[in-house]
Amino acid sequence: MFTRRAFFGLAAALAALPRRARAADTAERRFLFVLARGGWDPTYVFTPGLDPATVDLDAEGEDAEVGGLAFRDAPTRPSVRSFLEKYGGQTSFVNGLEVRSLTHERCRRLLFCGEGEGEADDWPTLIAAADARWRLPHLVLTGPSFTAAHGAAVVRLGQNNQLAELLSGRFVDRADRTLAVPSSAAAEAARAFARGRAERWAAAQAGGQPAAFGEALLGAYDQLDLVRSNADLLDMGLDVGTDRLVPVPVRVAAALQCFEAGYSRCALVEHLGLYDQTWDSHSSNSIQSAHFELLFSDLTAILDEMAARPGLGGGTLLDETTVVVLSEMGRTPRLNAADGKDHWTFTSAMLLGAGVRGGTVVGGYDDALYGLPVDLGTGRPDDAGAALTPEHLGATLFALAGLDPDTAGAEPITALLEDG
Repeated sequence: MFTRRAFFGLAAALAALPRRARAADTAERRFLFVLARGGWDPTYVFTPGLDPATVDLDAEGEDAEVGGLAFRDAPTRPSVRSFLEKYGGQTSFVNGLEVRSLTHERCRRLLFCGEGEGEADDWPTLIAAADARWRLPHLVLTGPSFTAAHGAAVVRLGQNNQLAELLSGRFVDRADRTLAVPSSAAAEAARAFARGRAERWAAAQAGGQPAAFGEALLGAYDQLDLVRSNADLLDMGLDVGTDRLVPVPVRVAAALQCFEAGYSRCALVEHLGLYDQTWDSHSSNSIQSAHFELLFSDLTAILDEMAARPGLGGGTLLDETTVVVLSEMGRTPRLNAADGKDHWTFTSAMLLGAGVRGGTVVGGYDDALYGLPVDLGTGRPDDAGAALTPEHLGATLFALAGLDPDTAGAEPITALLEDG
């Protein structure tokens, strides 16, 4: 397992949690989102069978299959095959998903919210906020979050461990100038004053906005107290301002600890590829092969760790967690003048773990790399089927989470659901 400092008395709390003989039901299912930021090229892994006369493919790749999953294999990315040999039975591919834009921020918003403008809560925030029992509902390790009505459900750890540094007070030692730290008595008096004011607002006889604000503020104080008492649980072991590259599995360890403790339901982390270059390969598109090699190596490490950690229902975290791996856009079929590929509105995604029907490929691409319409029940391309959009992905995630999929604005892809 990853080396982590001991929890602040967490072992006793974990021992008190109920255990059941089998994996948790949909209400207890956790979700880990891994975002390959910048736009990956699906032709390196997810799209065998394409015509090299119309799509520029990597020269070393060849079509292969493991456990019903057709993919592109290559000696430069052996971790793809080894991952599928180990976890392919729990993995599904979704091909031909259209994000309907070519700009990064709008694509990310569309992918996670189903809409590109205005205020909206993203899929993980909505899933995490649906049940009040999750005390640190959605952990954003790194990467985007979009909120409107449920911003209080999101806990952002900070790119370089800023939250843990603030909670522990270590940021004072690292400050460029001397900071005066209040005494414990003064800090407690300030907290009591702030909480007392919020309590008076919450108890306002007139009700309405002041009372609602007071109740929300009290909830925030309660969450802050919880976060403060578990600062070590959330600590990624990094120094603020560090220049070193941090492996994604090291960042994810904090989320797995919160999953194991029953504190968090969702978490999100960015994967920036080799040397954190991001996946936005407008030149030298061949770097995509190295990015995929690192991604699947990291996914193997993360799933191995999940398989070694206990869940809430008597199984493991892997039994109880759905992992969603996606990128905000794809790459164009043809190389540009710099041997790179530009932004493309169609992309692929990968779902694996709890509730997912493994060994399943949903959708596909035509020879021009446009997504094909899909029969949502079988997952196979069908001219009379649906054009896959982020709303279909959101509805599928809601179904996996035990929420009403209709609220995502589309039907779920039932071919992906283990019990569909």
